[in-house]
Amino acid sequence: MPDTVPQNGGYMVAAYIVAAVILISYAVSLYLRTRRSLRP
Repeated sequence: MPDTVPQNGGYMVAAYIVAAVILISYAVSLYLRTRRSLRP
């Protein structure tokens, strides 16, 4: 069986981008919440 490139590679890239955006927004949310709670 020859190795072929899957035709849904674009969906994989889009899924990684969406997951990265969600992860970064969650990290920013935690950072802002921590800063807000530590403020005197």
